[in-house]
Amino acid sequence: MGNKNFCECFEDAVRASIDKYNMIADGDRLLVAYSGGVDSAVLLYVLYSLAERCGISLAAFHLNHGIRGAEADRDEAHCKKICLQLGVEYFSESVNVPEYAKEHGLGTEEAARELRYKLLADCCRKNGYDGIAMAHHSDDNLETVIFRLTRGTGMRGLCGIPPVRYEHEIKVIRPLIESVRDDIIKYAENRKISFVTDSSNCDEKYSRNRIRKFVIPELKKINPAVVSSVTKMSRCFSENCEALKMLAELPDSVYGAEKLPDAVIRERMVNEYWRSFQNKEAAMLEAVHIDALLSLYKTGKLWDRVSLPGRVTALKTRNGIEFSYDSDLSSENVFASDRKIKILPGMTFLSDDEHIGGAMFLKLPSEENENCDFSDFPDFSEFSAEDFGSDINIKKGRINIYKLSIHIYVNSDKLKKNIYVRGRADGDCIFTGGMNKRLKKLYQQKKIPPAERNTIPLLCDDDGIIWAPGIAVRDGLCTGSSDNCSRAEFFYLPPDACCSIVCEKNQSRHFQVKGKYLLWQ
Repeated sequence: MGNKNFCECFEDAVRASIDKYNMIADGDRLLVAYSGGVDSAVLLYVLYSLAERCGISLAAFHLNHGIRGAEADRDEAHCKKICLQLGVEYFSESVNVPEYAKEHGLGTEEAARELRYKLLADCCRKNGYDGIAMAHHSDDNLETVIFRLTRGTGMRGLCGIPPVRYEHEIKVIRPLIESVRDDIIKYAENRKISFVTDSSNCDEKYSRNRIRKFVIPELKKINPAVVSSVTKMSRCFSENCEALKMLAELPDSVYGAEKLPDAVIRERMVNEYWRSFQNKEAAMLEAVHIDALLSLYKTGKLWDRVSLPGRVTALKTRNGIEFSYDSDLSSENVFASDRKIKILPGMTFLSDDEHIGGAMFLKLPSEENENCDFSDFPDFSEFSAEDFGSDINIKKGRINIYKLSIHIYVNSDKLKKNIYVRGRADGDCIFTGGMNKRLKKLYQQKKIPPAERNTIPLLCDDDGIIWAPGIAVRDGLCTGSSDNCSRAEFFYLPPDACCSIVCEKNQSRHFQVKGKYLLWQ
């Protein structure tokens, strides 16, 4: 077989893989992940050769990881030069992977992968590309499977590298996934394709390099066709995973009186894990993580949690196992105990540049409302202050999850001078029911999850906590609507909850609290 015939056969095989896995559609605009190495160089040239036949257009993206100094700069210049020769649009970004890895508590390889996919997806969205083409091949798949085996992977990990998947909502395709490294190198030689060599590929501190250098050669002595054998195995496991996924989605009644099989429970939790992070970067779960999830599901106590790779936490709730990034549990909606927000008559927003906190609305007796600023209610400017506050209804939103009370009447004569909102602190107590009660105990009685407790604002004065919305009000403050005393009204409006103001003149308006503004509807 001549050189020309081999190259044509190789291109036909790649085209067959593209069709087999439905990777592209006519008119697609693809962004090729182009490092400059032999694999990505061959991918770029093959897709360039197939572009007219497949009805696609191409661009290339190069990422300088900030690891290899002058060598990385050389690679970037090489990629730009090749794209200029081919007439392929070229994009590039430079990042500092070691710094990113340190800031986010990641290994260098994991940090590089996270940044690479994020920036590729960003480039696609910004420039109107339909998908990302990456140069993973069968030998890469073998390395991945071996690496995961050493970590104790489950069945999903043995599926290897998928031909098609989505990262950050962008389709990622791997046209070379059924090609072997030797053929890729031969194609490059026959087509006289210029490429660069990454010296880090020889660094034995990286697990994949040790697998490539020491493990795979020994496996090939046992079975020279080990690459294709593992590729076939991965496809079989992929089919089995799809079948198990279908079984896991069946209702419990299908399984009759027998208890739910552990395999189905595991699959349901893994599916929920992937669903929770379908638009974000999610780490592959190993067998030890899946076993920990099964144990949490079957024997864990309410609000027990398990830490997973990638700063993810699994929490046992009354609705089952729920997943979230650690940052989701601790930052955006948290009220800090030392963050005090003074409450004045009218609307006080509880959000700032770092926190999302809803709003607190205070209505004092009519004679004390004269200086209230109702500019946040422009469509009600014709009403006087005493028209406001006859009712504020929460229609939907987070408030409904726990059926929190968001409205109280208090005797304003018993309030101390300084009224403010803060977050909870260790040892917080409120005098209610004739005794001092620990706030933590009250949260537990109300079945408020630990992750939600720091999101509830505490209304305080100089004597301590006045009100924890939905939890308790300090004794001696509450009044009825008909009590003959000077009354103040407090409304807590949670972030994003849909609310409506109903005035005494039977006019109303719906709105949401969005940061420091009201979004009128």
